Amino acid sequence: MRSCRLRLCAVLAAAAFSCAAQTDSGMVREGAYWVQTVTGTAPVSPSGILRVSTRGPISLQGEARKDIAYELQKRARVSTEAAARTLLEKISLKTGKRAGGLLLEVSLPPVWTASATLRLKVPRDLHQTILQTQGDEIEASDLDGMLRAESGGGRVRVDRVRGKVTVRTEGGELHLREIGGGVECFSGGGQIIAEEIAGESSLNSEGGEIIVRRARGPVRASTAGGNITIEEADQGVTASAKAGLIHVVHSAGPVVAQTGSGAIKIRSAGDIECQAGTGAIALERVFGGLRVSTQSGSILADLAEKPLRDSALTTGAGDITVLIPSNLSVTVQAISASPGGRRIVSDFPEIRTRELPAGARVEAEGALNGGGPLLRLTALGGSIYLRRQQ
Repeated sequence: MRSCRLRLCAVLAAAAFSCAAQTDSGMVREGAYWVQTVTGTAPVSPSGILRVSTRGPISLQGEARKDIAYELQKRARVSTEAAARTLLEKISLKTGKRAGGLLLEVSLPPVWTASATLRLKVPRDLHQTILQTQGDEIEASDLDGMLRAESGGGRVRVDRVRGKVTVRTEGGELHLREIGGGVECFSGGGQIIAEEIAGESSLNSEGGEIIVRRARGPVRASTAGGNITIEEADQGVTASAKAGLIHVVHSAGPVVAQTGSGAIKIRSAGDIECQAGTGAIALERVFGGLRVSTQSGSILADLAEKPLRDSALTTGAGDITVLIPSNLSVTVQAISASPGGRRIVSDFPEIRTRELPAGARVEAEGALNGGGPLLRLTALGGSIYLRRQQ
């Protein structure tokens, strides 16, 4: 009885995880490599999960189909055909049922002379796809469901995925083209480029640049060693860089920016909160509430002809220049303080300046166009310039 149960378990295990039906193209020589291509198909449920695990590159494309078609190109860099045949026989693709879905696993010998590239064509309407490679690139496109891609250090490219996308690579570039859902991605040291993201996005790099062309949902971006550029955001931006430039070209929502060592540039946005350790801050066509500070650097604020709310601009060492539209209603309070003596220069006669005893501090105050929200300017080590927009 016990031996029957053991045989039954072995049969069930083989059925759950076995080599798929495959077609072998034969072995050919291509330069320094011996190459063998294996093709085949595997059934999959659209409501299930596809998991792919390998050590080499993965290329996946969604199509209007019901099964999975795969092509595994095996390569061996050895001198003789016999050695190549022995090595390529150790590279296999197995399929099996796993946690409500299908698992495709490529096994390779632990030698640098053997490699394998996996190309897949899958049903476009798969509920979820999970791609994992230990250290090579991943390309995936044309999926309606969710996608998760993980690489030990290779480049990842994703395009035309309607569901949520989660990507992680330990050191490669991430390129997201057209994503219909939300995005959560991390790179251990590579550049992140996002062309268009419809949902909420979280983009993080330990040492690379982040570029977002269009974010229709809220976008959060952080990098430990590169610049951040957000060209267009529909619902606001939160950006953090330890050492790099933060540049927001346009945001229809609020902007929060922080950099330890680098400049901040924000254009065409309202309700801004930004802080720099050492770096200049430049604001153009801004409105709403402004909370801006830098420990060491100048501040330039070009105000839009839109309502301003109570705002404060502060620098520990640098000048402050504010360009004010002639028709903007605002109340200005300015302080310039420095041991060497600084000054406040104004194009507006309504703003009156007075110098405190010993000349270490200059103050100015005035109401423009009847007064309005308070604009408080503090330069602890520089001058303040209040200029009329031309």
